[in-house]
Amino acid sequence: MSGDRNPSRRTRIAVVAATAAAITLAHYATDPRHTLLHNLYQRLYYIPILLACAWFGLRGGVIVAASCALLYAPHILVHWTHDTAYQVSQALETAMFAVVAVIAGTFSDRERALRRSAEATAIERDQALTDLEETVSTLRRADRLASLGTLAAGMAHEVRNPLGAIGGAVEILEADYPPSHPHREFVDILRREIERLNGIAGKYLDFARPQPPAPGRLDANAAVRASVDLLSKTAARASVRIALSLSPDLVPALADPGQIQQALVNLLLNGIQSMPAGGVLEVATARSAGAVEIALRDHGVGLPEGPLERIFEPFFSTRSGGTGLGLAIARRIAESHGGALTAEPADGGGARFRLTLLLAPPDLP
Repeated sequence: MSGDRNPSRRTRIAVVAATAAAITLAHYATDPRHTLLHNLYQRLYYIPILLACAWFGLRGGVIVAASCALLYAPHILVHWTHDTAYQVSQALETAMFAVVAVIAGTFSDRERALRRSAEATAIERDQALTDLEETVSTLRRADRLASLGTLAAGMAHEVRNPLGAIGGAVEILEADYPPSHPHREFVDILRREIERLNGIAGKYLDFARPQPPAPGRLDANAAVRASVDLLSKTAARASVRIALSLSPDLVPALADPGQIQQALVNLLLNGIQSMPAGGVLEVATARSAGAVEIALRDHGVGLPEGPLERIFEPFFSTRSGGTGLGLAIARRIAESHGGALTAEPADGGGARFRLTLLLAPPDLP
């Protein structure tokens, strides 16, 4: 008991020790002729014993019972030599200290065990309720997202048909309005907006109707270079420089080249758009823990406040006019390959995204 540093426990030990010491002093300070007082004092020893059982259980109760017996023994042996019968009765009484300590300590230990079990059950119940609430919330959110995805896919499909007709009309107008015509800029605006709407509709359809991957041996460095080349003009217009740090001895990954390039393009676009004033977008490849890792680090506005996982939810976007599907599609592509896509705040501002892919088996052609 003395090894415990808990102040409350130390206080309880001090109370038990002081009570036992006070009773012992009363015994030694009282004339042996006052038998009734000594009988009373002897019964008072049960107070520290029972306190020890209640506070410290069986072990503490037995220790205090033994201590009280040792403290009282000299008084019995020295002061009651003239009354052998009384000595024997007092010695038997000290044996009762141990009996009471064992009984009370056992009940105390059982009560403490039941209390701990009840507390653990209450914690498990609360955790189960929390998990259930989270599960229900997740299911509701998934149901809403599924409904939104179905609606968005239907709308995207329906929008593509009139867009095709508008595109055909724009081709006719392009023939009627050559580049030198003063109204040609309006035709060019129509062409750009049609392409933009087609791109948005394509994103919704890609999200609502994902294609299963056809994994093979993927050169992650080549996939990164191809994706960067596709967005080189976009990055230049945004005053963003893409800095590559590609591992020269990178092993092939197991992935669908087309889908991984789509994920990389989405991640690169996200990095470019997060730096409205321009900057450097760092892209690195490496082998990490039995996987191929592609890391993108921007120096932009950083991740939004709140749970990081929100940025991967469909239709969540911090940009005005954003569809909120780029990161969601990239995360789903990564997971469909058995990999992962994570995000974290970067030191010094900005964000870092890590796309990890499984290694290709050596015998894969």
